[in-house]
Amino acid sequence: MTRAARALALLGFTAVITIGLTASPVAAQTIRGTLTGTVSDDTGAVLPGATVKVTNTATGIETTAEANRDGVYTFPLLPPGTYVVTLEQDRFKKYVRAGVIVQISQTTRLDVRLQVGELSEEVQVVGESPLVRSTTAELGQVIEMKQIQALPLNGRFFEHLITMTPGAMPFYSRGDSAENASAAGARIATAHSVNGMPWSGNNY
Repeated sequence: MTRAARALALLGFTAVITIGLTASPVAAQTIRGTLTGTVSDDTGAVLPGATVKVTNTATGIETTAEANRDGVYTFPLLPPGTYVVTLEQDRFKKYVRAGVIVQISQTTRLDVRLQVGELSEEVQVVGESPLVRSTTAELGQVIEMKQIQALPLNGRFFEHLITMTPGAMPFYSRGDSAENASAAGARIATAHSVNGMPWSGNNY
């Protein structure tokens, strides 16, 4: 190999390394939800090692985790749906709560206080207030399937659903009279400003 060829090959190798080092990470997208919480006793002391099981009521699929030394359990990749949550710990009554809803790309928190007793005894929790997402400061909204099926979307464009979110305003980048040929003449706005943020900050 000539000196010029070696120099060219070295230049190409350097360019590849530079691209690899400077490439910016892409924000991860998810179609799953998270369930987390802390297990404690009646005094508020955390209970490490508690067994936590979640059961998807639609599929019957069960997932099990164990509370860590801080009493915290986490299920980071649950399919959206309704779950039954069961907690078991020696010298404490079994805890069962139904109707726990996990939404897509959201974190649901369920803190549990176990009562002293035999594991054969069971505490079922029903009729409590809805769980609040307190783990993040994110604002979000899930559009349910029934709403999507019932709403008269012009051209069935999913972007129209964004306007159902508080703070979302359509951004007419092509004019509000522009027609889209693929939507049989539907007049649409495919961009939105949410809570004053620029439309370019959205990810679909």
